[in-house]
Amino acid sequence: MSRSRRPSPAFVLALAALVVTLGGTALASGVLNKKKVNKIITNRAPGLSVAHAATAGKADSATAAQSAANADSAASVGGISFQPISLALTDPTGSTPVTNTGGDTINAQCAVGFVILNLFRGASGAPMELQILFDGAQNPLVEKPNPNSGISPQGANLGVTATIREASGQVSRVSIDAFYEADAFGGPQDCFIQGTTERFG
Repeated sequence: MSRSRRPSPAFVLALAALVVTLGGTALASGVLNKKKVNKIITNRAPGLSVAHAATAGKADSATAAQSAANADSAASVGGISFQPISLALTDPTGSTPVTNTGGDTINAQCAVGFVILNLFRGASGAPMELQILFDGAQNPLVEKPNPNSGISPQGANLGVTATIREASGQVSRVSIDAFYEADAFGGPQDCFIQGTTERFG
């Protein structure tokens, strides 16, 4: 009496794959064609154009790229303009301009062991309100120099915030951090002055 052999699992899987493949080809060639696919898209999403679908992603990136280019070159954001301050000086160095705002000037000097910031209100300059940090300690004194007057704080570490209110209504805020470190970063520079000038209005 002969026994019938059962098909192996591999044979069953191969047969199933063949049926799916043949069925898919028949479906693609007979049931769904390009015309029918377009009709389905039109029925389900009226007004949707797929003519440029391949480049749709590029449109978003092009818009972002244009905005990025504008942001990179912008001198001001929301009516506020920014100007970076960055100086590296060797000791001794005489008075070096840091910023000039409406006739009020801030200059820096590099001496042996410390930085000097000269904050001066010119004859036609707007009032200056100053807050100064000496070597990390808050100086409680807020100076308002009269015309043709100024102060010259000095120290190994200085922080200065100057608020200048012009008659036009424009307000400028200058923030400066300065420190002394001999031959810092492997170069000849000893005094470093960094900060920003922000102008409002």
